[in-house]
Amino acid sequence: LIGALVLGAMSDRYGRKVFIILGPLLGAIAVQIAAVTTFIWLLVVSRLLAGLSTGSSIPATLGYISEATVGRPSLRARIIGFFDVTLVVGITVGAYVGGYLWKFFSEPRTVAGIDLMSPAFSINALIYLASLAMFAWGLSDVRRPARRAGRPRRRPAWRPRR
Repeated sequence: LIGALVLGAMSDRYGRKVFIILGPLLGAIAVQIAAVTTFIWLLVVSRLLAGLSTGSSIPATLGYISEATVGRPSLRARIIGFFDVTLVVGITVGAYVGGYLWKFFSEPRTVAGIDLMSPAFSINALIYLASLAMFAWGLSDVRRPARRAGRPRRRPAWRPRR
């Protein structure tokens, strides 16, 4: 949760696309660490990275949707609803498919000279890398529309006058 607060605020400042891309990158690293180790401290690090992955991509994605649908509240509601549904369905299907694949990929194996303690996690890394490619080459930056010249900037209600 702390990662979502910090990384979400950073995506507001530095742009959404960078943090949307950072999510799958951190996720792929996290599951690869889990695939190659049996050390508890490295598994804890991998879980922290997985949390930062979600904390990076979810707030940035919601901000991206908000910026892309400025002035179209009904479209925004439909897209965010679709986002929520796909998130829940993805978690559900992922748990089911992951349990099924575990039957076939639970034993340690060596792939390309790398000893994998849990090869099933490497399959998850491939999914992260596919989403990383889609975001990197298929996502354009959305910027807020510029204010028209001559309009004074409104001061937020919570900020005191100087």
